[in-house]
Amino acid sequence: MKKGFRTFLGYFAFLALVVSMTGCGHEEWPDPESSSVLFYMEANNSLSIYSYDFIDQIAQGYLPERNTGKCEVLVYLHRPNSCPQLMKLTRRANGTGLDTLVLKVYDMATNSSSTKTLQQVILDAEAVAPAAHHGLVMWSHATGYLPSGYFINPVESVKPARQTFGSSYNYTEEMEIIDLAEALPIHYDFILFDCCLMGGVEVAYELRDKCDYIVFSPAEVMAKGFPYYVMLEALWNGKTVEEAMTVICEEFYSYYSAREGGTVTLVKTANLGALADACRTVFTNHRDEIYALSFNSVQRYFRYNYHWYFDLGDIVEQVATPAEFAAFQAAIDDVIVYKAATDHFLIYQGGFYITKYSGLSSYLPRPDYHYLNNSYYPLAWNQATGLVE
Repeated sequence: MKKGFRTFLGYFAFLALVVSMTGCGHEEWPDPESSSVLFYMEANNSLSIYSYDFIDQIAQGYLPERNTGKCEVLVYLHRPNSCPQLMKLTRRANGTGLDTLVLKVYDMATNSSSTKTLQQVILDAEAVAPAAHHGLVMWSHATGYLPSGYFINPVESVKPARQTFGSSYNYTEEMEIIDLAEALPIHYDFILFDCCLMGGVEVAYELRDKCDYIVFSPAEVMAKGFPYYVMLEALWNGKTVEEAMTVICEEFYSYYSAREGGTVTLVKTANLGALADACRTVFTNHRDEIYALSFNSVQRYFRYNYHWYFDLGDIVEQVATPAEFAAFQAAIDDVIVYKAATDHFLIYQGGFYITKYSGLSSYLPRPDYHYLNNSYYPLAWNQATGLVE
């Protein structure tokens, strides 16, 4: 199969390939001895084949040599019909080849799409590789703020389970963004979502106290994912976290601008409060106008008829007064460190043109979306802005 996607559209793209695995701060990124990056890879699903490409990308880039005490690159990987493993990746002493040290093997029945497992893996990683500064990469399927089941079966009369990140062949339980935020036991310098449709203001605001920076995409992410071959070198060559994340975003955009298209955003979470204040003013003053906006008139980030992801800036611009929009623009400019989007995304496969790109997607509510509105109501972003009453 030539392509794959990080939402449940991936299930429609190809039949799942079951692969077995052997064995059951805002300053410079600190001294390597006190820093680590954990890759949390829930690949017990249709993305399993692409997890091998991930390992290849890591091997192509910078890795510390084993036993040099120079940084920690940790990977939690769960593939179908395999026991999940927590591993440390290093480079062999001769400078060639990848060394993989298995730190812990988990039961095959583990549900890697549960927040309980995520939290346990984070604690296990910190126990074997304690660090003062941390990065976290979340790799799997995802559908942003949506409750589970709604993306595939958006029936208002049926109450599906709740979800945002992860999917598993063996379990229906998945991670709600509220629960995901609560499950993180430590603070991260950055969180990168290598999965579809997570680049929403709802996701960023829910995680605002859990990390300093977030990298994600409002649209789908092609299965090849982010450029890990540049990621670790950028982090440990003297750049700040912000500079390193910008390098990763630039490489992502460069790669996909020559292919199917893509969107990418780097957010500074410390400034999200001012953005919420500006949006509350607009949402309060123009709620009826927002509800009346036509789906066809607002920049979208979804394919086919999965119409729950629209450009936040475009929504605000269409209803706000000039003064309100100026306040919004000033606030979002302080939040978005880097943003880039191609002028189209999979245009011949149900895709869309991108003529406006604020860097963040948003829900565009409808009065008749009773279940979805009720699910959206408790999100921290909604509580701060009052988009849905």
